[in-house]
Amino acid sequence: MNTVTECRETFRRALGDRGLFTPGSRANFVWLPVGDQAEALEAACVRRGVSVRAFAGEGVRVTVGCPEAEAAVLAAVDESNGRAASAAQ
Repeated sequence: MNTVTECRETFRRALGDRGLFTPGSRANFVWLPVGDQAEALEAACVRRGVSVRAFAGEGVRVTVGCPEAEAAVLAAVDESNGRAASAAQ
């Protein structure tokens, strides 16, 4: 069984692999400093059945511990990154 610590660090590494670097945490959540993309990322997570807490213009707080939910958040990050890349072209 994975501990919260293992889940959090695995999740943070996966986010880093996507270019999203998160501050260290000792809690059961990870802060995603996505700035103006916070609400869009929250909406993408909700579409995947995952509740996260967005702080408009700042970032998103994601509770860790459920690998399925973390995978859904990573998919939402991928979707958001795809949108950002498309908008930049």
